[in-house]
Amino acid sequence: MSQEAYEQKVLNKTVSFPDREKYKIKYSDELRDLILGLLNKDPTQRLGAKNDYLEIKEHAVFKTVVWDDIINKKVEATIKPVIKEDLTKK
Repeated sequence: MSQEAYEQKVLNKTVSFPDREKYKIKYSDELRDLILGLLNKDPTQRLGAKNDYLEIKEHAVFKTVVWDDIINKKVEATIKPVIKEDLTKK
């Protein structure tokens, strides 16, 4: 697929989600709503366009997140990458 064809697909195609029952996968309606909000074709209607990051933080997907705990590094990372070399010293 050419770059131009890819760009047209991104700009014009409707976002679709896999069938939960058919593929036996679980995702919430809230997650689907978050993704659709972030990928809204109209930038003025996109999630975060009206109230910046606060609009995203207040989304239902993040209702159980205690943001102050994250900011204050009180939350243990669920994924810890293995860093093979220190790129800051190059």
